[in-house]
Amino acid sequence: MLKSAFITLLLIVASPCFSGQVSEFDHEIKSQSKSLALSYINRGNENLLSGKYFSAVNDFQNASSLISKLEDCKFDLDFLSHFGKVIAYDNLGLHEHCQSAMISLLLTVENRSESCAFESNETDTYRALATLAPSLSIQTILFYLCDTIQSSLEN
Repeated sequence: MLKSAFITLLLIVASPCFSGQVSEFDHEIKSQSKSLALSYINRGNENLLSGKYFSAVNDFQNASSLISKLEDCKFDLDFLSHFGKVIAYDNLGLHEHCQSAMISLLLTVENRSESCAFESNETDTYRALATLAPSLSIQTILFYLCDTIQSSLEN
């Protein structure tokens, strides 16, 4: 009985120490997940540029999986991942997948919060990537989205 009371008291006293460590650990995991997602997106973009479209899709899917677990502002990562998937699927001729990725991209743009935005230099990079889409209609939509984001940055 005394042993049980001592253990309970120890847990109550030590609990704040552990919760602070858990909170720091949780923050570190989220930070690493965001960094890893960005690494997958960057590698996916490199695969797009070198014509490795299946590898690009895989990288963007891995990024999306990590992004879905993030709670904070993730618009930029979501946008970049869906943007890349649209281009890769278009190049692979997977029109249904391309359409699904485009819908996800448009919903991401529609649902973004004002506090989540790009840096202005990123839109130029993504305008260049949009030229890799073989379908003129896909390119047009991607250019429009880049222009929309660019104009929101200027306001």
